[in-house]
Amino acid sequence: MEIEVELKTGWKQVLSNGMSICEISVSEINSRQYLYLPFDDFHRYFGAPEGVVGDLLVVAGSCYIVDQLIPRSAFLDNWTRELEVRLPVAEPDCWNAVASELSETLTFLTGDLWQFSFHRRHGRIYKRRHRRLQRKRLRPASTICLFSGGLDSLVGAVDFLSKNNEPLTLVGHYDLGSTNKTMQSNLASKLTEHFPKRFHLIQARVGPIQNIASNSGIYGQVSAPGKKESTFRSRSLVFLALGLYVAQQQTDSNSVPLLIPENGFIALNPPLTHSRLSSCSTRTTHPLFLAHFQKIARQLGLENTIQNPLAEKTKGEVLARSVNPELVQSLVPDTISCAHPTRRQGWIRRSATHCGYCIPCIFRRAALHQVGLDQGETYGLDVCAGELALDENTASDFRAVLGWVYDAHTGDFVPEKVAHRMVLPLDMYPVAVRVLRAGVDEVTQLLRDKAASHIQRWAGMA
Repeated sequence: MEIEVELKTGWKQVLSNGMSICEISVSEINSRQYLYLPFDDFHRYFGAPEGVVGDLLVVAGSCYIVDQLIPRSAFLDNWTRELEVRLPVAEPDCWNAVASELSETLTFLTGDLWQFSFHRRHGRIYKRRHRRLQRKRLRPASTICLFSGGLDSLVGAVDFLSKNNEPLTLVGHYDLGSTNKTMQSNLASKLTEHFPKRFHLIQARVGPIQNIASNSGIYGQVSAPGKKESTFRSRSLVFLALGLYVAQQQTDSNSVPLLIPENGFIALNPPLTHSRLSSCSTRTTHPLFLAHFQKIARQLGLENTIQNPLAEKTKGEVLARSVNPELVQSLVPDTISCAHPTRRQGWIRRSATHCGYCIPCIFRRAALHQVGLDQGETYGLDVCAGELALDENTASDFRAVLGWVYDAHTGDFVPEKVAHRMVLPLDMYPVAVRVLRAGVDEVTQLLRDKAASHIQRWAGMA
């Protein structure tokens, strides 16, 4: 399926925030959408430089929209999409040199078949440089840390601020309809009480345009297929591109590292069942994806290192071994880990911020149980108490976890074998084996101490 990304060159073809209209069109399914990037905020912070790092934002944002715009159901296997994307950039020779690596990286990340080609753009990404916008003061930071509002990103920020005196910049991404912006802001506000004037939070919305009249009337030109895609596996590409964009604006920018804190178990995201092998297991912070992205960035001339400081720990170990565990644990209620916190149909406790039955929620509970902070009643459904019937569709993640624990009890789960079924950098296999073993122990402990008897039987524990 061919996708055309066009950056409009006319000076009047501009969004209300000064960004050139960027149209993503898919003629085969008669779909069209427009990319929004917060270049007015980038102008206030940095003067909105463009170059390679600006094009990286457009490329990442366009892929994110393509990921949402084209449903997997339009393809024969209802999953693997064949996507040929043509994009405008300032230096097409530079980008075409990494096109193959970018294709492989996105294919690994989303499970689709991507192909890229690049041609020269003749207009600016951001046009309204003549507008007088009040600049925001931002002290140069020694490190950039991605900040999702979850437990792991909280620990990443707290650990850095507790161990170092250097300034830190947190970068948060959010999109339409999500609660991420509010959660990130509230959590950063609490951190400010403990680390005043030590860090700054930059939040950026990247995604489709909003339905507002000031967007040059282009919202009325949006067209989408009847069924939208909901997997959004390219989101981490946007997050990393935002982090690199901010890192490049710092003093001696190529030496400023980018941290992406994620516990090792979720980063590895091992297949809990045979059906979750390969592309069916998400890879948003997988070490091989990060290595591929780092290689692309360096080929583009962006030398900032990308590091996951929590890659060798389970989520329980992340909490227990934090440099400042008391502070982290006091801020747990202000974090959110849930994969779908707004889908509240069927929840017993509608005011909860977590569903309780997705993979992130289950591992959050197991981690909190390790430090004595798990409370089932703070979730929409307490799966350990049997509030979710195991035969329901929404229980698929929980059934997968129970099956995984069952295999561990019967000897069918062997961490060494599971690790070797996964695609990993060679030096990560010993780490993966240890994290897999510790991860299953954490979940098993939660079920042993808190699960109802019929759930324990399902997991082979009773």
